[in-house]
Amino acid sequence: MARYLLMNKNTPVLEFDYDLEVHAVMKILEVHDARYAPPSTVDQKGNVTKKALNAWWKGRAIPASRNQIQQVLDCLDLDSTLALAEKNFGLSLSDRYWINDTAAPQQWKDINFFDNNFTDDWNTDTRTAVVRTSESHVTELHFGRRFEQEMEDCKWRADSSEDRICIVPSGSAE
Repeated sequence: MARYLLMNKNTPVLEFDYDLEVHAVMKILEVHDARYAPPSTVDQKGNVTKKALNAWWKGRAIPASRNQIQQVLDCLDLDSTLALAEKNFGLSLSDRYWINDTAAPQQWKDINFFDNNFTDDWNTDTRTAVVRTSESHVTELHFGRRFEQEMEDCKWRADSSEDRICIVPSGSAE
């Protein structure tokens, strides 16, 4: 069980218990300010309901029908797109809502996609590999499913603005 604080940028909206196994809100503990809640979570009386919060959260995940999402989940060893949303604080490029883990609090300024580098590495062809480096050390290495099969004939492309190297098999769209 995790305890999260739903945030609207820097404004605490509500605190809730969340079951990481079933990917669902179990109990709303405290509503701090329903005026800042996602509109679909607030009923006609102005109350945020658990049912509406769960429906909103399920709609926040990347659709399971998204091209190659299963390969991404397999590569990250995640069981669902909701688990992926949990790993990235529920952030989106379409609004300012996010979940803050009360056991390891974050700041909006440090994690949001609007002010921080956002790379869409996983929205690429699964034949792509991405390597990130920091101070001359490899910090991340991501290989697509078909990458190893096509490794013999590759082009290398360096992107110095983000300190990464993309390895793209010949014939792939760059």
